Amino acid sequence: MVTVEAQVLSPFYLSIHTPRFVRNDAPIWQLILRADVDGLRELFKSGEASVQDVDENGDTVLYYAHLTWLATSHHVTSRQERASYDMIKFLVHAGADPEFCLGQNYSWPRRRWEH
Repeated sequence: MVTVEAQVLSPFYLSIHTPRFVRNDAPIWQLILRADVDGLRELFKSGEASVQDVDENGDTVLYYAHLTWLATSHHVTSRQERASYDMIKFLVHAGADPEFCLGQNYSWPRRRWEH
């Protein structure tokens, strides 16, 4: 991710974030799909991944987490559903932007996760 910030003779700041495209087989996607928050936290700490990462199709970390939550919310135990919810919550608190979208498959019910 590249971040550029500037202040131009005013109290307003301009901040531009560009996503980092990572391969579809990168560890970040498997950790999200498994709802492994601890593993993802370690990947973030090492700098090997970021909440700004997108896959080769432009799908975001929140898109992957949302897919996992959808897959678990009706067919598995409440523990697995909770783990998927915790992954989404972790990503949002870590700075993932629910409004950011590059991929064509994007469908994000952001209102549900705003609390």
